[in-house]
Amino acid sequence: MEAALLQRSVWGLILSYFCVIYPGYIFYTWFFIYMVRVRGLTMAQGGVASSIPFVATVIASPLGGWFSDRAVVWLGRRRGRQVAVWIGVVCSASFFWMGAHSASNTLAIVLLAIGGGCGSFSVASWWATVNDMTRASSGRSPDS
Repeated sequence: MEAALLQRSVWGLILSYFCVIYPGYIFYTWFFIYMVRVRGLTMAQGGVASSIPFVATVIASPLGGWFSDRAVVWLGRRRGRQVAVWIGVVCSASFFWMGAHSASNTLAIVLLAIGGGCGSFSVASWWATVNDMTRASSGRSPDS
């Protein structure tokens, strides 16, 4: 464990994962309040709107894992994981920006939810990368 914390790749993985997971924290703690107080939705509308990013996550997470596995076959282990992450992160940031600047509440909800889903698209690649980096202790055979 100690030797792993000295590796630049490990710190890059930790920092980048934090940056993608932090918006999830926002959805859990602040999104409902934003929908009701800033966007002016009723409590019931805010509750429904606040659940939509989680639906996007349920769809995007397995899709991202599938894409990451295909990208590894096409581009190799390191580059394939990177491509999957970059697609998710760039799309996530773009949709968050568009959603935050949308005048329409409905469009904002959809765009912010897609942004959250795109962030979740890349999460499978982080977990797979951790397994790739720690093959000897990741719970799978060294041959796979």
